[in-house]
Amino acid sequence: MELDEMKVMVKKRLLGITLLVTPMVLSGCQVFTKVEKVVKQESKQGKKKEIEENSDIEYDTVSFDVRLSDEEIMLLHSPNDYSTLYKVGSVKSPFELDEVVKVTEQAKTEDAIYYKLAESVWVNKEDVTLADNSMAKVQSLLDADYDDPDIGVFVKSLTTEKEAGIHADEVFTAASTGKLPIIYYTQKMISDKKIDPEKTFKNDTSKINEMDLSYQQEGAGVLQDKPEGASYSVDQVLRWTIEYSDNQGTNFLGYYVGNEYDKEMRDTVSGVIGRTWKTPFEVTAKENGRLMEEIHKLGGRAIEYMKNTEYDDERIAKYLPVDVAHKIGDVEGYEHDIAVVYAKEPYVLSVMTKNDMGYEKIAKLSKEIYDLLGP
Repeated sequence: MELDEMKVMVKKRLLGITLLVTPMVLSGCQVFTKVEKVVKQESKQGKKKEIEENSDIEYDTVSFDVRLSDEEIMLLHSPNDYSTLYKVGSVKSPFELDEVVKVTEQAKTEDAIYYKLAESVWVNKEDVTLADNSMAKVQSLLDADYDDPDIGVFVKSLTTEKEAGIHADEVFTAASTGKLPIIYYTQKMISDKKIDPEKTFKNDTSKINEMDLSYQQEGAGVLQDKPEGASYSVDQVLRWTIEYSDNQGTNFLGYYVGNEYDKEMRDTVSGVIGRTWKTPFEVTAKENGRLMEEIHKLGGRAIEYMKNTEYDDERIAKYLPVDVAHKIGDVEGYEHDIAVVYAKEPYVLSVMTKNDMGYEKIAKLSKEIYDLLGP
């Protein structure tokens, strides 16, 4: 059967191609369930003889004339040289994990369907996946329509780990996306059981709002309106920080959970973003995307709170028919949204803009990317 420009991606590491006299096996999968006979066995001395099935052989050259019992296809395997005392001969696989390979033929046996990847190399279709070029299409979209220094975009599939981006390493004023480091660190401390999410601390504004790198008390959030000196749990403040983008809540977590952004907290965040973290107020789209990916991987309360915020009807989530976990940020013409989109194959989308580009621009971009990655 001829296949028209079909491509597949190797999804199991093929350590070797194992050929049995009968049956033939590739990557641990039986390829041919019935072989009528094996012919043309040539010994080191040049003598030919017919070899019974399942018998041991020691020959330099083995030619396989393989017929399927249903006669759907005849496969003739080119001779391969072995120096082995077994009825099994191994040759090194020419393919790497995740390599994209063009398929030109397929064979159907009683057990499965097999694709021909190269001369004498057949693989069970379960060991490959259809090659996915959707991320390449995303990159083409970004290059064609979003090559603007006022926007930074980073996209990553959480299934294939393929990435796309435009100005993804450009530094932007973070606005409230700068809260992602302490959100991530708080969730990690909870997940690692280093802090009890129900542990309470006092809302002491003279401390939490005066530390270095604190957000201004006024602005988004609800903690600023709560009684001075009242105690709140880590979980409650984490929720406010995410759902309402709470400025004072961020300071609360930074002071008590992050120990005033101590070295341990900074080093932990630095390990995620790939550089030394110094401030929550400057960040790139890629760095924010990395943080969101790690929050997703932790799988705790933070990512669930991010699916239910005050901002779910705008920006990345606006036109999407699936759940979105996200963190927004706005300040003086900077408008951002950092998300995990829970499409069939989830992906990270990090969008940072400046000069009043507008929420609708982000929403439109999000829908275009979803149409390429999501359905």
